[in-house]
Amino acid sequence: MNSNDNIRSFRDEVLKDAKKLGGEAALGGDALPKLALRVLKAADDGIITTDKDSTTGKDDVDRIYEEYLEGYGKKAIYENTEQGKKANASKLRQVARLGIERGSKYDPIEAVDTMKNMREEAKAKDVKVKAMYPCIVDLARSQLKLDRQITREEIEEIITKREAEVKPVDEVLGKIRETLEKIVTGEHKSGMCQDPRVVAAHDSLRDYLAGIEAAAEEEKNQQLLAAYLEKRGLKLVPSAEDMTEAVESVAA
Repeated sequence: MNSNDNIRSFRDEVLKDAKKLGGEAALGGDALPKLALRVLKAADDGIITTDKDSTTGKDDVDRIYEEYLEGYGKKAIYENTEQGKKANASKLRQVARLGIERGSKYDPIEAVDTMKNMREEAKAKDVKVKAMYPCIVDLARSQLKLDRQITREEIEEIITKREAEVKPVDEVLGKIRETLEKIVTGEHKSGMCQDPRVVAAHDSLRDYLAGIEAAAEEEKNQQLLAAYLEKRGLKLVPSAEDMTEAVESVAA
């Protein structure tokens, strides 16, 4: 058996493993990280490539992911659109590239092992970490951009799950209003709905947000005027109406 036959034989083993892992995933197992590590090892050993077949237009990663879905079952095949398959295969391809493009710049296996250990250490300290598969994919993407071994500090950024930024209520409501507007006008990809209640909800939100914006603009103008007068030794005096409202508020 020549070297090409050996590579084909090893590649077939990778495809079989992918199908087995798909079956494991169907039973509720977290098989994607195992698949990613199997792909990385095969790529690092020169067993698989990302070269496209001239006939099918697919590479080894496409075939591996298809075998994974086949092992998962018909439900996964039907629920995965072509676009979804391409997106998922693309993530796996980054992992393959990590092994293929290593050269002498970095050690991909060492990088992943370091990440796995650091992730477990962080979990032991109750630090919130990302799931393993996204960690592997993000590590691959980050390492591929470097011409050196990725550092522990850079790996820490990858594995740590950052708290989502809490946005102000008016900003959240603004996004909801924009979505409702697109639904009412038919610009939303989900379709159109012009039910009077939906239209009323949009108009109510629009008016509410316009009031907030006007109040904020008025407050800003008052602050600018007060600062302007202060520079000239003057002071902004509340109107009689404002004073009346303040007294009524205190009395209440």
